Amino acid sequence: MKIINNKKVAVCILTYNRVNYLRKTVASVFNSNYDDYCLYVLNDNSTDNTYEYLKEIKKDFDFREIKHPNNIGMGANANWVLDNINSEFCLMLHDDDILEPDYMNKVLAIMEKEEDISIGGTAFNTINEDGNIIEQIKYKNIYNPSILSFKDYYYHHIEGLAFPWSGTMIRMVKVGDNRFDFDSHPYCADTVFLNAIIIGNKIAYVPEILFNSRVHKNQVTQQMQRKNLYFIYNEWVFDYGLYKKIFKDNNFEKIFFKKLKIAFNRTLFNLLIISPDLKCYFKFLLSKDFNIFYQSFRNFLRIIYKFFKLLFNIKNNN
Repeated sequence: MKIINNKKVAVCILTYNRVNYLRKTVASVFNSNYDDYCLYVLNDNSTDNTYEYLKEIKKDFDFREIKHPNNIGMGANANWVLDNINSEFCLMLHDDDILEPDYMNKVLAIMEKEEDISIGGTAFNTINEDGNIIEQIKYKNIYNPSILSFKDYYYHHIEGLAFPWSGTMIRMVKVGDNRFDFDSHPYCADTVFLNAIIIGNKIAYVPEILFNSRVHKNQVTQQMQRKNLYFIYNEWVFDYGLYKKIFKDNNFEKIFFKKLKIAFNRTLFNLLIISPDLKCYFKFLLSKDFNIFYQSFRNFLRIIYKFFKLLFNIKNNN
């Protein structure tokens, strides 16, 4: 039986063994200037002090803890929200994200204007483990809160300005049967999910930095990048093919395909530069989708330098 959320928004924090970060995330939600929400903390069977922390703050704050009896993983935890919490809007957060006080009221002010707006988000910071800003992510040439077509959204998306799935407000009626499938595509399951509810709908965007997405050494994507570059390459090839199909099926103009190819070549370049050996290096260099002419002169020199560096390493090892 679904949990009926009587508030307009269900804010759902997905957490596992990050109690020190969780404290800041929870505090940022309760510091919101918007009050028509209910907070759910989905504790994925944490083995640190998460349970004790949540038990302590229940004395002063109103929220609901969902504690899974076994660790089910991030994807299943997110899908539990979609399967079991009935709400008009849902905002899922990682346990290391930080909301700014005006996030919910400013995003919802736009989303409530039109029923065919499926998601909403804002400009945001990426921050490091200590909370220092790494990068500010903002759409170019949008200076006021806006309602975008899904085509406009993709135009910015392929320039590396996509909404992070945590920190994106979702209109739940638009989700349907779509779910996260991290088993099939752990690196881009969020992309597949968001695309499914974006296509054919509109997107709300606030060009004010109202969200902070943390990047740190224990993050899942960082672990996968270090673990297996071939795996990352295959995930990006899948992602590239997915966007090409979306653009083709929706009759996007040629500029979209060109921008997509440039973006994918940028990704291949980054993989090539961190290649641990010549086998990996040539795997990316000789990829049918890699075009050396899309690289700047500086990056071209870096590609050559990387080759000689790997070659030099082989000679030294021999």
